Amino acid sequence: MTDDIEIRPWIPKGGGLLVNAEALDIDDPDHVYNQILAQGKKPEDYGFNHPYAELYEGKTRGELIHEIVSMRKEIEALYRESARW
Repeated sequence: MTDDIEIRPWIPKGGGLLVNAEALDIDDPDHVYNQILAQGKKPEDYGFNHPYAELYEGKTRGELIHEIVSMRKEIEALYRESARW
């Protein structure tokens, strides 16, 4: 199904260094997932899942809510801590 998308597997990242697009941070626009999104396509249709998806695969709704609440508490605590400085 990759015949209608174009993926650059190797990305130049300075100093003549080439980096595998799948090894890049998910926030990098050159990550394979983002390259496909930029073409207006769904990466999952081409066998590319968001890297975070597998972290939560198989979790129940309750487990996901617990995870979100825990993260939110941690972020708020970090924000309060940084506001003191």
